[in-house]
Amino acid sequence: MGGQAADLAAVLGGLDRGAGLILQYYDGDPLTTLIFTTGVVAGGGLAVTVFTAQIGGVWRDLDDICSPASGNWHLGLLLRHDTPIRITITVDHTLHNVLPANHKVTATLAHEINVHAIHAKPWLEKLRSNAYLGVQIRAQWRTSAAAGGLLDVNREHDVFGQGLDRAYNRAVENIHGGLPAIHQPPFQGDVRADMVAHLPAGAPAHLLPGAPGPPGVPRFPI
Repeated sequence: MGGQAADLAAVLGGLDRGAGLILQYYDGDPLTTLIFTTGVVAGGGLAVTVFTAQIGGVWRDLDDICSPASGNWHLGLLLRHDTPIRITITVDHTLHNVLPANHKVTATLAHEINVHAIHAKPWLEKLRSNAYLGVQIRAQWRTSAAAGGLLDVNREHDVFGQGLDRAYNRAVENIHGGLPAIHQPPFQGDVRADMVAHLPAGAPAHLLPGAPGPPGVPRFPI
């Protein structure tokens, strides 16, 4: 990621034990690659995490080949225990202040890794176990990505926005504590702005920006 290497190092160094073990699992799987890159994100988002599988030498979006609404639905049947998998996190650097004293990229990476990327582990374990047929592993991905599933982006964002994502909270606490004092306020501001932006509609009053959280559940981790 070029100039954003320091941001990535800060995020990886701040992972809580659970998230760290999940990334170690990815790293220990020679057929799974975790990629960090920069580029324009469709829809104008700050970043995106995409899960792809190599089918017939072509990298295919897992959401696409595991969806019955897709013309590539049949390709999901070709998923096997030795299918190469990529988890690609793309950050749109044009929407971030990348000066060393600003940690917006750090905050964005903390979100993508802890709120999204780590949740593919249960599905990957099933894929690598060689205990499922293509039709079964395709259905497992579809179930995980469906409403309420572990990989459901809306569910992930709802939990995160309410301050209930423990892996994310621990990560940003660790990152914040490791930053020079002068760099902490902008990082804290970006973390809080991100959480407020993902606060679910109709959330309880105690979750509104600036309100104290319920006992044991702070609204903001930092």
